[in-house]
Amino acid sequence: MFKMEIDEIYHEIGESGKQQIKYGAVLFLLKVYTPFIILQYTFVARPTQFQCYRGEEVLENHCFENKVSVCTNLTYSERTIVAEWDLVCDRNWMGKATMSTLMLGFLIGAIVLGALADKIGRKSSLLITLCGVLVCNGISAITTEYSVYVFARFMVFFNIKILLFQIHGWVFNIKIQC
Repeated sequence: MFKMEIDEIYHEIGESGKQQIKYGAVLFLLKVYTPFIILQYTFVARPTQFQCYRGEEVLENHCFENKVSVCTNLTYSERTIVAEWDLVCDRNWMGKATMSTLMLGFLIGAIVLGALADKIGRKSSLLITLCGVLVCNGISAITTEYSVYVFARFMVFFNIKILLFQIHGWVFNIKIQC
């Protein structure tokens, strides 16, 4: 039985050349995007200082009866999704739900799109999911509705999960074919 060590393989086929550097750059550009999407939550959903007004009464960082609906006016110290959709007091859970939705999209995307990649091929599914990430991220950036935002974020991570899995296989396949 013929056995070859990895060092012998590298010696035989050559080590990193121009083509491998191109593949590495493509891989980097596609993968570097994901951590920024995850870290985005830290900035757009951070706790925000607010004031709840009811007539002449004012509460700092609390709501009357712990309900947003009791406040006649809410003012915030900075613009975040918390301020945009009044995700404080009894609606605080909705801000946290956005991150849970991301992770749910991650899970379901891995299950559903894995089978799709097997059926239509890695390159096609890579392009479809890349377009899906870009479109859904754009929608989440411009929407003024909480439910649309949550659905768009779900779809971003639905697409990103398979994007992450396929990049390695796709680049590896190209290297073998060349």
